[in-house]
Amino acid sequence: MTLSARCYGLGYLTGLAAFAWMARRRKLATAGMMAVMGAGLLGGLVGANLAQWLFGGAAGKTVLGGIAGGYTPLSRMNRHDRHIVRPADTSSDSSFCSRSTRQPRAAASWSAHA
Repeated sequence: MTLSARCYGLGYLTGLAAFAWMARRRKLATAGMMAVMGAGLLGGLVGANLAQWLFGGAAGKTVLGGIAGGYTPLSRMNRHDRHIVRPADTSSDSSFCSRSTRQPRAAASWSAHA
C-alpha cells in the first residue's frame, strides 16, 4: 500500500469520525443520519472517480464529480419520501421553516406617498 493510499484512508476515517462526533454532539446521530452520511460518501467517491475516468481518461478523482456524485443519492433519498432531515429539524426553534407562522406582507400603498 502506497503512502498516498494510506493518506486517503486516514483522511476518510478522520472525516467519518468527525461527522459522527458532531452528529452525536448535536443529538442528530440517528440511523437515518448515518444512512445520509454513507450515501453521500459512497456517491461522492464513485462520482469523483467516474468523472475523472470518463472525462480525463486516467485514474484519479475530480472535485466536481465528487460533489455531483455525493448530491445525487441524497436527492434521490429525499425524492423517494425518505425525508431524513428537514431544515426545521436542525433548528432549535421548531417554527423556523414553518409556513403557518409567517405573517402576510401588507400591500404597499403608493397613493399615500404621492
